[in-house]
Amino acid sequence: MKESEVLSQVSLIVSKSESFAEGLEQVRILLEGVLGAQALHVELPAREPSSPKDLAARTAAELLDTLERPYRSFYVVPLRGRGKELGKLVACYADDESRGAVLERVSNFVGQQLGMLWERTCLAQNRARLEKQLAAVRQDLATRKAVQRAQGILVTRGMTSRSAKLWLSLQARHRGFSLLQMAQRVVAEDFVRRQNPEPEQEQCKIA
Repeated sequence: MKESEVLSQVSLIVSKSESFAEGLEQVRILLEGVLGAQALHVELPAREPSSPKDLAARTAAELLDTLERPYRSFYVVPLRGRGKELGKLVACYADDESRGAVLERVSNFVGQQLGMLWERTCLAQNRARLEKQLAAVRQDLATRKAVQRAQGILVTRGMTSRSAKLWLSLQARHRGFSLLQMAQRVVAEDFVRRQNPEPEQEQCKIA
């Protein structure tokens, strides 16, 4: 496979990878098949979020000691994203340095591509975390609004605001509902009651 084809395949793998670990492994398999790569090892700063432990735990020297076959050349290149160095990529090859120029160019390209993938993975993780936080805030807001409405309904039936809130909490726990579900149930049943008034309906009787 020509050098340009290898680079194209690396770029394609990175663009399609859903995780950093997946992309790294597929690139390793590709380079093993076409260039005799024996290992790709990534060293990332400990401060980076969600750093894959199996990638960050070992040093380059420790990695070289674990290779089953003797390596003939290895390269340490920057892992880059948006012009910043995010870590190091150590690439070990069975081929000797007679192909050093090609191996070095490929290693540098892989470092750039994996750097972009790592950055993309971090951004996706941060976005997922923020979306989760936003969903929690929305859920909390919806619960507060529903509880306030339910409290208002119960107050009109003779409860104090404090006892109404306590009643909602106890009923939710007793019936296996969330506080939001219990409040929504009170609001819904009050709507039905107002649509179909029953003069002798017992106050605060929630089915």
